[in-house]
Amino acid sequence: MRLRRSLKTPNLPRSAFSRAGYAIPLVPRIPSFIRQAAEEDGTLVVFVGAGVSRLLGYPSWDDWACWAVGQLHDRDVVDYYVCERLKRLKSPRQILSMCIDQPSDKGLSREELVGKGLVKSGKSVITLNDVVKPLYDLNASYVTTNYDDSIGSVADAAAARASSSLGTVNAGSALAALAPQKKVFYSEAEMNMGNLKAGNILHIHGSVKEPRNAVITLGDYARRYAVGGFLSSFLTELFSNRTVLFVGYGLEELEILDFVFHTWELVSHGPSERRHAMLHPLFREDAGLLDYLKRYYASMGIELLPYSISSKGYAQLAEVLSKWSRRLRARDISVSAQKRLIDRAFL
Repeated sequence: MRLRRSLKTPNLPRSAFSRAGYAIPLVPRIPSFIRQAAEEDGTLVVFVGAGVSRLLGYPSWDDWACWAVGQLHDRDVVDYYVCERLKRLKSPRQILSMCIDQPSDKGLSREELVGKGLVKSGKSVITLNDVVKPLYDLNASYVTTNYDDSIGSVADAAAARASSSLGTVNAGSALAALAPQKKVFYSEAEMNMGNLKAGNILHIHGSVKEPRNAVITLGDYARRYAVGGFLSSFLTELFSNRTVLFVGYGLEELEILDFVFHTWELVSHGPSERRHAMLHPLFREDAGLLDYLKRYYASMGIELLPYSISSKGYAQLAEVLSKWSRRLRARDISVSAQKRLIDRAFL
């Protein structure tokens, strides 16, 4: 029997409904385990993916790979035919691997690939204050596979504001010691649980500030994620003991972390005990896929939290993070609370 669909849709500003009967909210609920990790336990870790950088105008993996191939053609390292054939490869990481360190003085170095290839296009959808600031307002530590320093710049600004709010104090005073000292980590040896503190940022694939050590090629990934290495040990412990919220990740990026989930699965009691979540953009027409996506991510211990982008597009993430940050307890301790802590310490 053929189903009839009404041409009229209800005027529901908070949700987008599909013909499959699912409701995709504009702003998903905050799971209780995310709230507990942020407000009570201090164990929330936010993983920040390429989707956030793209909103700010940074190139996608595909755009970055095409730029690199274009540079080789412009420098007469490859001819037009090879250039076009390289662009048709399905894996941008494979393309970038082929472009780096060509046996020619005209080839691309890592410094050029990162420093010149990963620049804003000027087509940013939103600003740092729209999406990264509310993201950083969550009471969490941050791990990112992005190379840009967007989160770091917001962290620096937050630290400066918090320090100035304390007023002029002696450098050695107890109040000055309470000024936030947020840190950003880039090197593989720094990827450890000791650095996973609230406000800290860990770039597990390197940074534009240290392009020589950036994880770009397939060989880089193999070495960085080697079983028993710094990163694999760190991530296995992280996913075993912390609550993780993924922001800006898609199916094509989670392949990097997939082995970590499966490795942890072998030594755990099952995915039902893990409490991780992912904010995931969907059009209302995609709602019929929701069951499949939920089951897929659930197999890795991740609760999918879809939000509708049918109205504002991917910029909807800014509203999601803004409302989440207001609903969760703010990280910064007030000056009066800091003074009470100091008074208590000297009682």
